[in-house]
Amino acid sequence: MKSLFNGKDFKGWDIHLNKPHSTINIPGLPKDSVGEYLNRLGVNNDPLKVFTVVMQDGAPAIRVSGQVFGYIVSNESFSDFRLKLQFKWGKEKWAPRKNDKRDSGLLYYSVGTLGEHSGTWMTSQECQIQEGDCGDFWPIGNSRVDVPAEKIDTLYRYNRDSSLVTFGNGTIAGPRCIKSPDNEKATGEWNTIEVISFNGNSVHLINGKVTMRLFNSRHLVTGVEQQLKAGRIQLQSEGAEIFYRKIEVSPISEMPSVMNDYKPKKKS
Repeated sequence: MKSLFNGKDFKGWDIHLNKPHSTINIPGLPKDSVGEYLNRLGVNNDPLKVFTVVMQDGAPAIRVSGQVFGYIVSNESFSDFRLKLQFKWGKEKWAPRKNDKRDSGLLYYSVGTLGEHSGTWMTSQECQIQEGDCGDFWPIGNSRVDVPAEKIDTLYRYNRDSSLVTFGNGTIAGPRCIKSPDNEKATGEWNTIEVISFNGNSVHLINGKVTMRLFNSRHLVTGVEQQLKAGRIQLQSEGAEIFYRKIEVSPISEMPSVMNDYKPKKKS
């Protein structure tokens, strides 16, 4: 087991931040004629201290203010791993999501350049961290994955007994697969999230309960699907205050029984 957070600073990580919202005042950062910022803050330029190390509930934690969209991203790339961390929501919320659910995310298999999608994210697979939606799947950029899922109205929900459905931007199913069941604790309490990955297949667990199984991770490279089963880790800043701690990763040589005892049905 390797700790990815030393409790002191961001050694082993980089910070990447997009353009601040127009309501934020950063002296010297140029705006256009209608008051929108022209440039991203970029790499390891964090004048607002969006990412800081604080003491929270008697232990060191990473505080993410959420004030500017962005992330910390691990310098190291990982494949075949068990990643575990704890998070809890803070109180602050910021434009443009001041009136929305609190939102963040754990992005894994992150590849490509910093900020290549929407000026912010890297190509990756996301284990959603959002109030009431923890454990959902979202593709970032042109990534894709197969999930056993059932259609509920216009959306799809994970169901281990259903056939595999392909999720990704531009696919028939669309980008989002809803987790099942909901196992998130009340806002303000610490939650434990795990992502287990082996050979491009993965499992999302919220507080010890499986909420999603995913298969055949891949992404489009010049229009051709290629495997996506290794990459860096991103923790998002998306308009809401959140705290992260106990970020740990362990290598694995096989998928544990949580996946091995399950055989997905073929695509319908």
